[in-house]
Amino acid sequence: NVHPANSIRMANMLMKAGKRFDFVLLPGQRHGYGDMTEYFFWRMGDYFVQHLLGDNTPPPVDMVEMLRDKPLTK
Repeated sequence: NVHPANSIRMANMLMKAGKRFDFVLLPGQRHGYGDMTEYFFWRMGDYFVQHLLGDNTPPPVDMVEMLRDKPLTK
């Protein structure tokens, strides 16, 4: 975990160098995923399916479906 300015600086340098990269920002988290652990788990799974298995179809799990066991608040 680094200060956001350092992450942005790194992204800028990667772009200038013509490098491809993926960047995931988890706002408000410290040295872990905190309350975004499930979100990160699904994003990592999607990434592996796309980049390791070569499957570019949309992910079968919707974020709403992922939260189905949690009561929705309005």
